[in-house]
Amino acid sequence: MWGDFDNDGHLDLFVVHGLNPGKTNAVHHNNGDGSFTGVRSGSPANDAGAASTFCTWADYDEDGFLDLFVARSVFVQFTNLLYRNNGNSNHWLKVRLTGTVSNRQTIGAKVRVKATIRGKTFWQLREISSGPAFSQTPLTAHFGLGDATTVETLRIEWPSGLVQEFHNVPANQSQTVVERPRLQIGVSGGRSEVFLRGGRGLRYQIEVSTNLTIWSSTGAFTVTNLNGLVQIPDVYAAG
Repeated sequence: MWGDFDNDGHLDLFVVHGLNPGKTNAVHHNNGDGSFTGVRSGSPANDAGAASTFCTWADYDEDGFLDLFVARSVFVQFTNLLYRNNGNSNHWLKVRLTGTVSNRQTIGAKVRVKATIRGKTFWQLREISSGPAFSQTPLTAHFGLGDATTVETLRIEWPSGLVQEFHNVPANQSQTVVERPRLQIGVSGGRSEVFLRGGRGLRYQIEVSTNLTIWSSTGAFTVTNLNGLVQIPDVYAAG
């Protein structure tokens, strides 16, 4: 399972050895240059890997550092393992998504951040998924930022095809982003029609303009349909 346990901006790797007797689980630290160094000291590197079958990284105490859970065989009475990450001085950002046009769990969304870490500017990518078989992963994108105190660009590519970008996002926080609604325009019987597709139960403020400079409110709409679709009256669509 991949996870940036030291928040240096590079994904590290933890490997369980399954039912191989005498084996230990393995921790591989990402050096940031395409190579890895095996971690030989401390837990969980020196714990016996017997019957360790699955694992996952998750920040269970919400301190910004990924903790590790290791599940052990259900066929033999072994105790599962939970490791709390003591952390360091590196910075971090966690991004939680709420889909409205896309599926609410945002499975398939891609979250990217660009930051300058130790003088090097680069992008990191996390894709929201349920994880591999038997190893459920949190639906939160976690990024280690090293010495960067600001994310220059936070980019979200939603499963619906919508893209949102945020700039100069402060580090050391959990950022929740709700997918923005989508406007759909059509013509029926020679008259314009505007539809808003958004999250059920969410309330949207609608504004119109004839010159894209001066805007006036037409009121607010709450999405109640199961399909998330609201028809905006033609009088508003005229602008």
